[in-house]
Amino acid sequence: MAAPLSSATPTVSGTPPAPEACALAQRARALRQKAADGRLQPVLKGRKLGVLCGEPGRAEALLVRRAALELGAHVSLVHPGFDAGGDGAALIHTARTLGRLYDVVACLALPPGLVRQLRAAAGIPVLDDGCVAAAGAEADSGDVAADDEERRFLWLAVLAASLG
Repeated sequence: MAAPLSSATPTVSGTPPAPEACALAQRARALRQKAADGRLQPVLKGRKLGVLCGEPGRAEALLVRRAALELGAHVSLVHPGFDAGGDGAALIHTARTLGRLYDVVACLALPPGLVRQLRAAAGIPVLDDGCVAAAGAEADSGDVAADDEERRFLWLAVLAASLG
């Protein structure tokens, strides 16, 4: 597997700059080839991922779950139960608790300000769906919106980069 990305990966900034997005798109293509060849390794075996989503049954949440399971991670789909207008102290407490429970948290369809607050207090990588959207824009699909398979491999790349 390729070397981990720079400190400007989605684990720090949310949406990666163009070079990192391009690297994630390339990593996704390499993982797709490994999967096609039956050589995809469970590089996240034993790691724990929390997927925060207002609708845990949402297609994107299930796609992230599938990608993490393919890499060997344990996955929990979690309804966040808080919002950007909520109690700041409770949010910090929740973020710290998430940091003790999980190795990485993926936030889906949460307000960017809320994700930033979680990222600042959790002490672990906190990803958002913007990192996959940026990498998808760098992919050579030619489609405006990445299909499920492309997004799955982009999530594989993002998760592997954040914990690899």
